Amino acid sequence: MADAGRDDWSQLFIDKSSSTLNTELPVSNPWVLLNPWSDEYVISERNPYYWEVDSAGNQLPYLDNVTFRVFSSLDVAIMWAANGEIDCQARHIGEFGNYTIYKENEAAGDYTTVILNRTKCDGLHMNLTTKNERLRALFNERDFRLACSYMFNREEYLEFIYEGFGTPKQYTPPEGSPLYYEKLANAYLEYDPDKANELLDGLGYSERDSDGYRVYPDGSGDRVSINYLAIITHPTPTTEMLADYFRDIGIQLSYRVVDRSLSIEAHDANEVDGDFPGWFDYNLVPLAEPRMWVRGWTTKPWAVAWQAWYDDPTSPIAEEPPEGHWIWDIWDLWDQIQVTADEEEQRQLFFGILDIWHDELPCPCFVGDTPYLLIVKNGLKGLRDGLPYDCCHTGYEYIVDSATWFWDEPEQHAL
Repeated sequence: MADAGRDDWSQLFIDKSSSTLNTELPVSNPWVLLNPWSDEYVISERNPYYWEVDSAGNQLPYLDNVTFRVFSSLDVAIMWAANGEIDCQARHIGEFGNYTIYKENEAAGDYTTVILNRTKCDGLHMNLTTKNERLRALFNERDFRLACSYMFNREEYLEFIYEGFGTPKQYTPPEGSPLYYEKLANAYLEYDPDKANELLDGLGYSERDSDGYRVYPDGSGDRVSINYLAIITHPTPTTEMLADYFRDIGIQLSYRVVDRSLSIEAHDANEVDGDFPGWFDYNLVPLAEPRMWVRGWTTKPWAVAWQAWYDDPTSPIAEEPPEGHWIWDIWDLWDQIQVTADEEEQRQLFFGILDIWHDELPCPCFVGDTPYLLIVKNGLKGLRDGLPYDCCHTGYEYIVDSATWFWDEPEQHAL
């Protein structure tokens, strides 16, 4: 413990259990790290004990080595990609706004810009258990969540952010999945700010201040304002458009910039109102990663304190949901799914969860099936346009097994 600079054996145990810190840890991954992630360049080599073989009986992975280069600036990582210094990357650098710079540098960088189908949806994570009691009361009003769906001009958003690519939809598995649910996907998609304003007036938030923002109906005169944590350092087109849509219904949206570690810490402590905008992924194979549907989780919050109670009632932030709340019905259906072997029965039970999402709309979503960019060095095989991109148990980058990638001239890429 002294050599490792740790004060407690449990801290050392956690370090030794991490394959990114302990290079001696046996793993079943395709490659084994040779040095820890604290170095600028992290090199991994083929795992001789990897468990997969191809159809001809050849042991995978095909690639002998994979090297990772650590970056601290997103702009630098994008520059590396455009300069041809990265062989394969989507995560972090794949936003569609980078399309022009990548296409302009393809020939010089000797790579191809592959367009993936990002299965995630753009929407709003509203923390129904926020410690801000007035916002908690507002967020728990179904009509407020519906108003936030009607306020959004999805066609304008797709045209401006994704150059027309993508689909207006609520949060469901992608079309083509056996768990796609059209009833939820197409619910409350109309752009109707008048209806949104009527719903908020009906909830008692009809008075406005001199700037046109609604005030709380408690006589305080305080403006209804939502503040969220952002790990960006400047406004993006997405946040600016969202702030405008909220303004159209009399709600102020603002953010406070923090680094990612502080953001995660605040989420874990239930010190957030939600994420605006929020990204809704984990939907390509939802029964393998059901957290978003069942209770959310701390960094994608829609019920942080209830989630904590579901996971561990002794958690310091845990709150038992109110008796009769619809989240109990979601949990009951998920408990049934976990003890059901029949796939069709699992499917129908999951549709029961999506019926509740349709009726209650815990998190309004706007669009899905948007493009995501993958930089692939020319000569690296096994990847193509149109592959789904999801996070995380189906692979950060794509559903195609990375152990099956190969170089058409491998001798040119040996270390």
